[in-house]
Amino acid sequence: MRIGWQGFAKQIGYRIVPKFVHWGSSALESLLKEDKNRGQLLYWFTYPNFNRERCVQLSRATIIQLGDRYIPGLHTPTECEDQIHIFLRTERSRKTFLDETREAIRHEDLGCLATEKDWPDECKKLIGDCRDGWLAFCDGFGDGVSFPESFALLANKGKVYQDHRHKLFKRLWAEVQKLAPQPLDQFGDRHPSPLEKDANAVGRNDGTFKAYIERLNNDFGLADTPFLLVSGEAGSGKSHTLAEICSRYLESGGVALFSDGGQFPSIEYPWNQFLKWADFTDGGVRNFLACFSALAATTSLPGLICIDALNETPNRDIWINGLEKFAIEIQSFKNIKLLVSCRTDYLDLTVPGNVRQPKIETWRHIQHEGLGLNVFEAVPKYLREYRVKGVGITPLTPEFSRPLMLKIFCEAFEDDTPPPGSLSLPRILEAYVNRKSENIAKRIGCAQSAVRDSLRDIAAKMLSSASLQLSERDVRSCLISHYPQAEESKSLYRALLAEGILAEFTELLPWRVDHFSKK
Repeated sequence: MRIGWQGFAKQIGYRIVPKFVHWGSSALESLLKEDKNRGQLLYWFTYPNFNRERCVQLSRATIIQLGDRYIPGLHTPTECEDQIHIFLRTERSRKTFLDETREAIRHEDLGCLATEKDWPDECKKLIGDCRDGWLAFCDGFGDGVSFPESFALLANKGKVYQDHRHKLFKRLWAEVQKLAPQPLDQFGDRHPSPLEKDANAVGRNDGTFKAYIERLNNDFGLADTPFLLVSGEAGSGKSHTLAEICSRYLESGGVALFSDGGQFPSIEYPWNQFLKWADFTDGGVRNFLACFSALAATTSLPGLICIDALNETPNRDIWINGLEKFAIEIQSFKNIKLLVSCRTDYLDLTVPGNVRQPKIETWRHIQHEGLGLNVFEAVPKYLREYRVKGVGITPLTPEFSRPLMLKIFCEAFEDDTPPPGSLSLPRILEAYVNRKSENIAKRIGCAQSAVRDSLRDIAAKMLSSASLQLSERDVRSCLISHYPQAEESKSLYRALLAEGILAEFTELLPWRVDHFSKK
């Protein structure tokens, strides 16, 4: 059963003419009926190998490469994730929007004012302006089933209505002040006059409604934006959040392509590299986007292009000089959105200033602050996953609002009980390194000190090269100097990979995707 804004309007005495918007399979039917869109549908037949299944394969391959940076069972919703849902106009954010709207407008009743017929002409004109403004505001909601077409326009209409109502309240209150004071009753209480009751009815919801209009502009306004940048500190869970979003997006029938900065290994124009990764090298950018848009048109969600960790691109200049150009190609396709992420300490080196501090309506920038207060929901999941004993909560320090630190704590004491006493951050990190060194020493027979020394050298190389990625040759050369081993299965390199301290990132060529996704 569909329940639109007509229900709200009926409760408060107004009538709204619905503007129904069709989603899902009916979107394809409407495309077939309109001659101007037939060209878009032809892309389905021109590029038959690029379909939704291909998008799922490519995205899942990227998610697999994240390794333990994305563990679905440890997922905990965050404030940043809520904002991304609004940006993507998902069903989850639609329900939030409906609930908040019901709460904001439930007291907006200007249809039953007892003294209206006795008001001065100025007040009668103001109440007429209020009612006209309210009808215009309600009309901005559309059918009440799908999202409003524009939250900015809706907020503007709400602001106009609020201004009229505020003027009416001030004018009515001036009339109230002219009245003689009401006599006290037998209990010493003063009861408001009918005019004062009407004035209070006009003004009582002003604060709640004002906050709602600001929410429409600042938060729900994300839904009007085609491009979104997510930034956050290292280990705050950005990659996990984006992987979770894209996974659920695909599961719900949406069309998404989830890539990462590592898939852009050269200085070539970003779109050229992206199309090679997507195995769409024959058609060009515009044909790709038209095809992707046609796929998205058959769903209730926009098509999503998501590029995680721009800072992990070997040559970050391609984004400094090319991110805005990359995005501008998408702008004419109204049902495609671009979501990118970057570590905070790499923003200046990776992302253009107009994107970091948006001065245009097409870009928004939000922060991923880690788990925040949701850390109390996350901690039990981590402790259960790693079977940490004898502890109900991790240290209550800011570092542990980051999923990375929770993971380090749990891996340090996996299948074990943390020692008594205060667990400072250095003590936890020392336990983590000791646990990993012990595991590796048992596996390949090297000294624990060799593991620790090799990790220090690798960290120093990363620091000197200002990169989180090193070539396999450089890493192997460093490790062999600490533990020479001819047998590959017993090498320190393989042991560090097995423990999750190192991770391999290979350039994912199109012909390898199918094989990789089945591993």
